[in-house]
Amino acid sequence: MKTALADRYIRSDDFADRIDGVEFAPEVWAIFAQLHQARSAAELAATLKLDVKEVQAALRRLVRRKLIRKHVLGWRDYAATASPVQSNTDIPVCAPVASAPTPATELPSVPPAPVAAATPVLSVTVTETPKRTAPGVFLRLAPEHPHTPPAPPLISLRLTRQGSVSAPSAAPASRWRLRPIIDAISARAGGGIPGQLLVYRVFLQIPPSLLQAAGLHSLSLVDDHFTVNHAPLRAAILDAARVHASVELAPLLAA
Repeated sequence: MKTALADRYIRSDDFADRIDGVEFAPEVWAIFAQLHQARSAAELAATLKLDVKEVQAALRRLVRRKLIRKHVLGWRDYAATASPVQSNTDIPVCAPVASAPTPATELPSVPPAPVAAATPVLSVTVTETPKRTAPGVFLRLAPEHPHTPPAPPLISLRLTRQGSVSAPSAAPASRWRLRPIIDAISARAGGGIPGQLLVYRVFLQIPPSLLQAAGLHSLSLVDDHFTVNHAPLRAAILDAARVHASVELAPLLAA
């Protein structure tokens, strides 16, 4: 009895390359001879007058030798060979049969599906940094915790390239001018960008509270008349210049 989905077998495409040296009983070769087209075990048994179980056993032996395979088709191949389904236009029209009216069944209204909220898209704005007119080094002291609201910078230092470094000038101890000190530290590194970086290195070692107490918020605002009257800041500058720049400022201030 045929099953609902009977397996159908057909010869493998390369069976000629595998058949040399293979030996089977005549009944098995008779089954193989019928598989030039796809056939099921029941069809083979009916054609050859054999038992279905014997045919199935022979098919398994042929599959193990890779001489046959199950017959499968792609949809396009099946659609090209299958008979078209009879369309509704071919069905004859019959006279309507009177019947008792059937109450219409009202389908429950289905509420429209909720519209998913738009997923917020991260918007990134890239702005172009203005072109610098002159090379320089910039420093800004930011708060330790990035999640707290940003506070105004404690110190804003800006050193620009200078054409030449003037020779350190003497200053009396009573008027502690800052410009000769900056020039002396810069000259230690040869002036220019290396000198600016050395000045930064020295002043970064000074506590910001001392710079604020002396009213020093930006080195770019230091001119020839800016004096340091805050004693703790003087001591911090002398110590930082000696340790981090190997510059002794005491002889310069005492001259």
